Amino acid sequence: MSLFKGYLPTKNKKSLVKFSDAKTLDEVRHLDEYAGLLNDDVVLIDIDSWEQSDILMDIVDDFQLDCRVYQTTRGRHFLFKNNDLITKCSNGIQLACGLTADVKVGSKNSYEVIKFDGQERFIEWDVEKNVSYQEIPKWLLPINTDINLFNLEEGDGRNSALYKYILTLNRYGFTKDESKFTLQLINKYILKDSLSDSELEVIMRDEAFPKEVFFEGRNFLHDRFAHYIVNNYHVVRINGQLHIFRDGVYVPGNKIIETAMIRHIPQMKTAQRVEVYKYIDLIAQEKQVAEANLIAFKNGILDLTTGVLHPYSPEIVITNKIPWNYNPNAYDELTDKTLNNISVDDKEIRALLEECIGYCFYRRNELSKAFILTGEKSNGKSTFLSMVSHVLGENNISSLDLSELDERFSTALMSGMLANIGDDISDEFLQGRSIALFKKIVSGNAIKAEYKGQDAFMYKPYVKLLFSANEIPRTKDKTGSVLRRLVIIPFNAVFDKNSKDFDPYIIYKLKSVKAMEYLVRIAVEGLERILENNSFTESVKVKEALDSYDKDNNPILGFIEEDGNIENQVNKEVHKRYKIYCLENGFIALNIKSFSNEIKRYLGLTTKSIRINGKFVRIYTKP
Repeated sequence: MSLFKGYLPTKNKKSLVKFSDAKTLDEVRHLDEYAGLLNDDVVLIDIDSWEQSDILMDIVDDFQLDCRVYQTTRGRHFLFKNNDLITKCSNGIQLACGLTADVKVGSKNSYEVIKFDGQERFIEWDVEKNVSYQEIPKWLLPINTDINLFNLEEGDGRNSALYKYILTLNRYGFTKDESKFTLQLINKYILKDSLSDSELEVIMRDEAFPKEVFFEGRNFLHDRFAHYIVNNYHVVRINGQLHIFRDGVYVPGNKIIETAMIRHIPQMKTAQRVEVYKYIDLIAQEKQVAEANLIAFKNGILDLTTGVLHPYSPEIVITNKIPWNYNPNAYDELTDKTLNNISVDDKEIRALLEECIGYCFYRRNELSKAFILTGEKSNGKSTFLSMVSHVLGENNISSLDLSELDERFSTALMSGMLANIGDDISDEFLQGRSIALFKKIVSGNAIKAEYKGQDAFMYKPYVKLLFSANEIPRTKDKTGSVLRRLVIIPFNAVFDKNSKDFDPYIIYKLKSVKAMEYLVRIAVEGLERILENNSFTESVKVKEALDSYDKDNNPILGFIEEDGNIENQVNKEVHKRYKIYCLENGFIALNIKSFSNEIKRYLGLTTKSIRINGKFVRIYTKP
């Protein structure tokens, strides 16, 4: 996310050009003074007081907020992503946390002076590389109030002021939890003399918060109740679909939202629930999901860039949770041994299996890879896929065959899923829309989806495609774009009753908590390798499997290898032999023009016209 949409030459902090004529950074960098024009989704908190800016800086540091902080001659400027609640600029206004600031929003053509009097302002705090700026916390929301909390000390009526302040926060749509957190911040950082924990608990007791009234006489106030559900249950819109915060992540579904309604008003009629749901659908804010480096586990949210495990928060918008704890020290001997046996002690294959699972954890598809596990029966393919399914959790996977991807409602079934796992897929020939959709899914390009009876929607898939097959389906792949997206992992092990480690019940033993936590650990380590190298572990056996599939799938390559007699041959005669080859092997033959182009490309040949038996014909020859 960029904080600025352009740059302005300034003098005495006043822009010298129209905002529509904003420059690039290179065009203004040499000037003694210039400013950055805030992006539309950026908000700037300007605190022109060293004392108060020190306080907010302490909060930023203590909570490791993802923002940028500029030092100025009188204080600091704090830049965040806007949360759509701050829609206008304000001067000298109190923030919900009790500090006073000027507030500027990018949507109103505001700017931040970056260089003044020949000196660039010092950036005291900023996000790490590849980390996005977070939405501005709600406790920095500008509010109108007569209650001044800054530097209150014992004897100034702190208890009464905080108690009254609950109503102010409630008026601005703060939930009970948001209000409590804001009061805790005020008590710790804003008051000169903090209250004791017990005093603060008395102020924040449930009775202190106003009870919502959703009926006026016999009339049901559906709009008020809708706002209450949205604010207290954190209902948002993600990719156009309503989601509700539940057990640390956001989950879709109107049934869950309706359950929240009847929890408060058990006697709600169906018509009232429908009315409230429609209103929620209108007012719920669209939210962007958190960066893919944040992965939700049973015991918290792991930040891959820092290695820190954070507690769940409605501010971190994630829709998938791995149902197992992340434990960097986990180990399970059976799982370790099983993976070694499946990979036949091939370190490259073992590393790829770990990376395959870890890649499923990652909610982006830039590496554009799908996995196909190949081999005869009883070689561990199904066991491995069972392990992957169990570690991801049934709520995070779909199970479509490769040939089913282009069916009408299939893309909707993969929306929000971490992996689509197809065991023992068919060998049906794939072409046309099936191939186009496969490539879009694997690369994370936007696709259209719809649930039966509902409007269609667009989304960018992050689902990873994992399939097992005895024979890989052939595809129409003239450009090689499908082949580039495949990681074909050969499973060469054999497990039967004569095997040393044969255990018909091993699939159940590999589902233990200990096994899953170890699988999580090595999957995270595998994902870290992928991100560090920007690629998967290279394997000789995988390369051989890809080359073999390329020959089997590409009738041109197969024909060249089988025929071997093309140079100095008449192109029409070669094409006849090629058509016979395709007919015998079930391929669709190219026309002579396309065939000749492919032959010339693969063999580095050209064609020339010569006379044979009095007739001009074209033959393949070296340039």
